[in-house]
Amino acid sequence: MSEITTEITGKLRLAIKKKLESLQLEYDNDLLEYILLIFARKKRFNKIIEDIEPLIENLVKSRKFASWLDDLVRKGK
Repeated sequence: MSEITTEITGKLRLAIKKKLESLQLEYDNDLLEYILLIFARKKRFNKIIEDIEPLIENLVKSRKFASWLDDLVRKGK
């Protein structure tokens, strides 16, 4: 992995952690890796919701997070 890719992944991981914490959602490294994978596959809102709702188990918070991640994916294109 190049230094640039490592730096970007680190910043993305930190942004995801901060967003999850701001929504008062618990997470572990497995969830962070899964969310990074969702981002890497450029999934959009409906698919993000489908993938994370069973993991987050809070409909309102999972939709807020999915919306935020969807915006991030759209900006990353």
